[in-house]
Amino acid sequence: MALAPGISPTTLEDQRNPPQTESDFTRARSQEQFNPDATTNRNLYANLQPVDIDTIRDDIFEALKDGMVGKKSEEIILLEVVSKIWAQNRHRKFYVNQAWYDPEWDRTNFMEEMIQIMSILIRINFRHWKRFGAVFVGHGDRRDQNIPFELKKLQQDGFLGRSEGALFYENQFAFCPIPIPEQEDEFVLNSEERLPWIDEPKFVGEGGFGQVNKRTVAKGFLRFQDCTTNVEPRAVAVETISGKDARKGEFNNLKELRQCLSDHIRIMVNLVTMVEKSSPNDIYHIVYELAAYDLNVFLTKMRHKLRKRRHATATPERTGSANMWPGDLISESVNLADALDYLHNRLYSTKLHSSLSHNDIKPENILVVYPETTTKNELYPVGQ
Repeated sequence: MALAPGISPTTLEDQRNPPQTESDFTRARSQEQFNPDATTNRNLYANLQPVDIDTIRDDIFEALKDGMVGKKSEEIILLEVVSKIWAQNRHRKFYVNQAWYDPEWDRTNFMEEMIQIMSILIRINFRHWKRFGAVFVGHGDRRDQNIPFELKKLQQDGFLGRSEGALFYENQFAFCPIPIPEQEDEFVLNSEERLPWIDEPKFVGEGGFGQVNKRTVAKGFLRFQDCTTNVEPRAVAVETISGKDARKGEFNNLKELRQCLSDHIRIMVNLVTMVEKSSPNDIYHIVYELAAYDLNVFLTKMRHKLRKRRHATATPERTGSANMWPGDLISESVNLADALDYLHNRLYSTKLHSSLSHNDIKPENILVVYPETTTKNELYPVGQ
């Protein structure tokens, strides 16, 4: 048998089964997508539509931007939001179509360990995705659970380098806000860290030494001493003060109150005092439970329909406010008198008997709170 001029047997075989190049491999990956009906192993199935990775990256960038919450320049994005973004089949294709991606990872949810890292890289306009496998996947200590990374480590040649390392360092704190612990001692904040506020500050009044704003803590980020956390977003009051005199007065009094061996339900003490180290004076953020209003507003300024307004956890029906009568105010005033007696005569710390004077008793300084309770018979017609 004669062969056609210029064609070898191996050439004919290659024409029938051409070798797969990296570009072919990437293109083949672009014809796959996650099966939305497979909830356990997320199998891939064929999809003939081509994938534009740049467009997907831009879509993820916009989704991350829209998911940011809180005060501008202090914005955060919660893990649950990031997870929802990357859970979309279209967005998953961004990493499925990378040359370093291994289909076996889909069955083990391996990439879920790096969705925050990929999000940060997209936020800083990272362009070297071919290196992602070598820089992150090949290092077990470079996962979401390890952020925030140290700046010095990020800027190493084997990591992101000086420029991109600095950008990553600056942007990573929006993805890992720190929990707020209930504690007696000062909670010192690092300058780069971000708190889990999911709203803008809203002015609610003036405290003894500074302005008080309403802030809302993200679900699960307020950690109480009984080892529980807030199961829903929780509004709190934050008094911000600065200066040596403010620290000596406000914070020391609160600390002494919290260190007493006994407590009183009608005296509001702080959940925590957070400290920003700055010059010339440190800034203190004192976090309290949020009151519905003060006694002066309750008595003089609230129309009947506004009186039904309650703390988010206490509806008018549960507190019995529809059946309020003057005797309820008298009963609660007894509790206030007992609280003053507690301050004057019943403060006991670990070392000695203490005594405090309020020195500014007036309706504006008596806060009305509707406590959280699941007991239907516990009614608070005028609050606590």
